[in-house]
Formats: sequence, C-alpha cells, structure tokens
Amino acid sequence: MMKKLKNTGIYALILLVSFFSGCNEDYLEVSNPNAVTKGNFYKNQAEVQLVVNSVYSSLQKRGLYGEILFYSLDCRSDEATTTPFAAGGVDIGIIDFTNFNTPATNVGIYRLFNVLYNGIYRANEAIEITNNAAFLSEGVKNQFLGEALFLRALYYFHAINLFGEEIPLYMKNPSSANDLLPPSAEVGAIWAAIEKDLLEAKSKLKIVDEIRGTVDQGRATKGAATALLAKAYLFQQKWQQSADQSAEIINGTVGSYALTNNYRDNHTNEFEHNIESIFEVAFSFAGTPNEFYTVDSDNRNTSEGTLKAKGAGMRRDIGRRWWNERATQKIYDEYERDEDGNVIDPRCFMTLWCPNGAKFYDADLEGAESDSLDFAAQGWLPGEFGWRKYEYDYDQWDVSTKGENLVSDINFRVLRFGDVLLMHAEAIANGAAGIGTAELHLNKLRARANNRLTREQPHLFYANRQGNLPTVEALMSAKGWNITEALRHERMVEMAGEQWRWYDLKRWGILAQTIENQNFNVATDDIYPIPQQELDTNPNMKPNRAN
Repeated sequence: MMKKLKNTGIYALILLVSFFSGCNEDYLEVSNPNAVTKGNFYKNQAEVQLVVNSVYSSLQKRGLYGEILFYSLDCRSDEATTTPFAAGGVDIGIIDFTNFNTPATNVGIYRLFNVLYNGIYRANEAIEITNNAAFLSEGVKNQFLGEALFLRALYYFHAINLFGEEIPLYMKNPSSANDLLPPSAEVGAIWAAIEKDLLEAKSKLKIVDEIRGTVDQGRATKGAATALLAKAYLFQQKWQQSADQSAEIINGTVGSYALTNNYRDNHTNEFEHNIESIFEVAFSFAGTPNEFYTVDSDNRNTSEGTLKAKGAGMRRDIGRRWWNERATQKIYDEYERDEDGNVIDPRCFMTLWCPNGAKFYDADLEGAESDSLDFAAQGWLPGEFGWRKYEYDYDQWDVSTKGENLVSDINFRVLRFGDVLLMHAEAIANGAAGIGTAELHLNKLRARANNRLTREQPHLFYANRQGNLPTVEALMSAKGWNITEALRHERMVEMAGEQWRWYDLKRWGILAQTIENQNFNVATDDIYPIPQQELDTNPNMKPNRAN
C-alpha cells in the first residue's frame, strides 16, 4: 500500500455484487454464467483485498476528511470560524455550521451522514466476504477482519459524536426489504458496538512494527485499534479502561510509538507514517486533481486529494487558496508568552500563519514571499489567522501546466502518540491508575515543543535555539491552575487544528460557557440534526433533539 490506498470503482462493484446476489425471483430460472456475484468473484486473496481496501476510501471522500468534516467540527468550536469568503462553500452549507443554524436539509450534514454510512456498508461487506473466504489463511483473514472492524468503529465513532445516539445500527448489511429501514438505536448500543468492534480488531491486527516501511504501511494496526478504544472509553468517562488501553501504547505492548523530535513532522507530506503516527487517512494527487466536486463518487478519475489546505489555510488568493475557514484570535492567544508578550511556544508558529511566524512562498508573486508581516498591506485584518498545519509552505503547483491546485496530498493523522499521552494524562487526573503522573506526560509534550529544529524556516527562533516553555508544574503555579485546567490548555495548543476541539468541549460539558455565538443552544446544538432525507426515507427512525 505504501503512501496511498487507491480505490478505483470498487464500491460500484460491491453494489453490483449485492444486487445480483439478492435477485431470487421465481422467474429467473436460467443462471447467467457471466453475472458477477459474491459466489463467483471472490476466489482468491487479492480479490478479497480489494473489498477491504474499499472500506478505507470512504475516509478520503469530500463528506469526511476530503473536506466537510473539517468545517463541520472546526467552525462550531472556539478555535476556528468561517470567513467572509465562505459563501463560496454554499454548496455544502458551511456558513450554517458557524452560525449554529444548520437545518436538517443542509447539504453538508447529509454528505457527512451519507459517507459515514457508506463506510459502514463497505465494512460490513468486507467482514461478510472475508468470513466466507475459506481459502484465506487464518493470519490473512484476521488482518482483513481487523481492518474492517477498526474502520467500522471509526465511522460509528464520528457518527455518534456528530449526530447523537438516534442513528441506525447496522452490524451487517440488509439481506431483505425488512432490514432496509431499521429503527433508531437504543441508548448505549452504538458505544457498545464501537467497543466490541475495537476489542475484536485489537485481537486480530498486526502490530505496526510488522508493516512500517512495507507495502502495507498505513493499514490499521493493533495500536490503532487500541488508541481508538482508549478514546472511546475516555469519551464515556470510563477512566480506568481508557488508562489501561493508552498505557499499552505508551509502554510498547501494542507496537513501537514515540514522539517525533519535530512537532511539525506530524502535519506535512514529508514524514508520513512516522514513529508518532498511529493511523492516517491517505491522500495523493492520483486521479484528476480538479475533480473535487465528484470526490464523493467512485469515478476512476476522481481526485484522491483533500481540500483542507485549499479551504482552511493561507488567506484568500495567496497560493490560490479559498480561505473559507480561519483560526481564531482565541487559539492564537492561548499560546504562552514571555513577560514582553512574545510567543514562546513554537507550536504556535508550526500551527498558524500569524504575526512574526512562518513565511509562505507564492509563485503568483513571481518568487516573492508573503508572510505575516505583509498581511496588513494585503488586506489581512487584525485577528484573522490561517492554519499552517496541514499546509505547504509554498505554492507547489505549476499552474501553467496543471491548472489550479485544488487538492493537497498531505495525509491526515487521525491518531498519534501525542494525543495518547494527553488521553492517558486526563484519565490519571480523573482518578485512574496509570503510568506515572498526569504532569509527567504533559511535560513530555512541552519538552518536545522546546526542541531546536534546524529544518524549520531560519528566521523562526526555535530554528536557532532551544525553546523555553516552562514545565507544567511551573505553569500551573504561575497561572494558579489545577491539573484539569493545565490539561485543557495543553490539549488546546497541542491538538489545535486536528479536529478534536469540538469533541473535547462537548465531552467536558463546557460548551455553554465556551461558545460565545448568541445562536448557540446547548440543549440542541451539541449535535447535528438527522438529515431530512434519511427521516423521509426511513419512517422507523426518530428525529434527534437537533431536528
């Protein structure tokens, strides 16, 4: 697999197989020997591998990590918002996300819901086909099943956090008309299914050491299942279970992971699948890069890149960016400063385009560079920041020969070791027994942030000397913070722009005191409404409190 998973029309084949296998009318007396069925297609390991590969491809789609998931999470939190240019994203209704005015007819949430269940369908299909493939060795069968189970759990993890518990639970694909319209799941059923899938996946998958640097690099591993299980327990405040799972990652039981020396290596295309990475969504320039509006299809030529850098990075028209989303003044202000007001946390400059920060090199300016010092002259308003994380530092596209650069090939790190350290610290701070103290793990992250990074842009202070972030104990003393306040600060600056902030605010129960938008209603706006198309199609589904 190496860097990217290529999906070329696999889902169309799955649908075709499902259709033919369900045709059992009495008048079909003569079998067509040329018909594609589950019985005559999946005859060897390579063919079963194709359907397992298809489960990954839903992650790339525009409805998820291709674009919409970023806006749907970022723009409802306090770390990002839409810009005046976001009207260009009207086809997916992203302004509604920021305004907390998201009707059940919003196109963006329908695409979110649709792609999540597209991934669940594919996972179910892969599990069924793999279980029925008697020719597979036990080891291969376990790996295939483990990958599909992990991915199904990941899709359900997003679905329950985005849409609540009133969503359908499919643990196998419909085999009759009666199965097509399931009722809303019972309270607790989705979380129980996620836990069950991850525990089973964990028992079947390989450790990362067996596949790192091979053609299978990037597939789900035992460490990925363990990290997502730790997060699922954390979100349910099952502190000890979460601590037990994250401890297995920290102590190396489920594979070798560690912090990278360079924080920024977790957000560029140069150091993908590094020692810190636990699970990534793979992107590439394969297909037709400009076909971004068809990225939810299975067209062979559809782009396999992500629109994150295009829509949420450098300001409008620099590097031909749309700049539909910007980081907020609040996240910029969260980074620690010295007594003179100078930012001393290098993660600020590795995460944001901001004053005194990194420079962006733009070919449109004929080799000139655009940086934060020029933003005011270019119409950049005070308090308006871009995301440098998951961005290139330069305009890497040859517009004269390839047209406008609409996509990025930077893999998105869904789970990484730094996040696991934060999860373990939080579980300990809430009474769980774990490895050392909560402060120990926060200090690991702060010490990494202080590293001198010679590969960074030379004018940035941390390219020339060590940083001087204090220990978390010193920070707590200076600020008068307790460990919970220190943890929340560290998650905010360490994980900024990685699509966890909204989920964090929601699970901590502090949305009401954090979200300042006057349209926000904590009783209804912590989830999205079930899409109206789904309610119209399935009368057995209940609306949720946001409908």
